[in-house]
Amino acid sequence: MNAIVPSATVSRIRHPQSGAVSNRGAHTVRRGDTLSSIVSRQLRRSHQPHSTSDIYRGVQAVAKANGIDNPDRIHVGQKIRLDVLGDAGGHRAASSASVSRTSSDANPFHRVLNGPARMSSPYGMRVHPIHHDHRHHNGIDLAAKRHTPITAMREGVVTFSGWKNGYGHTVVIRHEGGIETQYSHAQRRLVRAGERVDASTVVATVGSSGNATGPHLHLEVNRNGRRVNPLPYLMTEPVREPRARLSLKV
Repeated sequence: MNAIVPSATVSRIRHPQSGAVSNRGAHTVRRGDTLSSIVSRQLRRSHQPHSTSDIYRGVQAVAKANGIDNPDRIHVGQKIRLDVLGDAGGHRAASSASVSRTSSDANPFHRVLNGPARMSSPYGMRVHPIHHDHRHHNGIDLAAKRHTPITAMREGVVTFSGWKNGYGHTVVIRHEGGIETQYSHAQRRLVRAGERVDASTVVATVGSSGNATGPHLHLEVNRNGRRVNPLPYLMTEPVREPRARLSLKV
């Protein structure tokens, strides 16, 4: 029996490259695959809507159909049924998923950015935009205008506010339940370590500090010491109106 490993670990396992999509209704997991990337490719291939919320609902439906308890944990060689996503006839992804559509689903990034944004780089394997090699992207990149307010995803305590090599100006927040979030490449940091914040606190502003090709927020979620896909956390947390803060000199 194949051992289940985190999707982030899949990239380090050698396997035959023949495990491609066998048909439009199934996929064999390859090195570097995540459920998000598999669903996204399938939706594009079948010319279905594939917004961020479509992909999220698709992941939930595929996980349920395949008996996957944790969408972040798949293994190389695993057969994934994709027929629940519908066909090219135009069915919306994951219509059978038990995830209801809300106004926040359409704009999930509003939970961490008080302004327009788009996902410029998803979680998972990618070609690094600066080093131009294949490596795992441990978070998601949200492109937004410089100085856009960055809000905390949840209530918590700031454990780090400073400069990190590569990440630039960074804020790290510890939350209940073993969750930690990181907000990087900021223009300015507006909170200090030890400060308690809530889901309406503006903790920084969007910038391009560190290794960045343009203004964006690099968002990471760490669960019990392991980096996971931030997207599900953006889709399930309650939305609150951002609260302005006094700027701190950093």
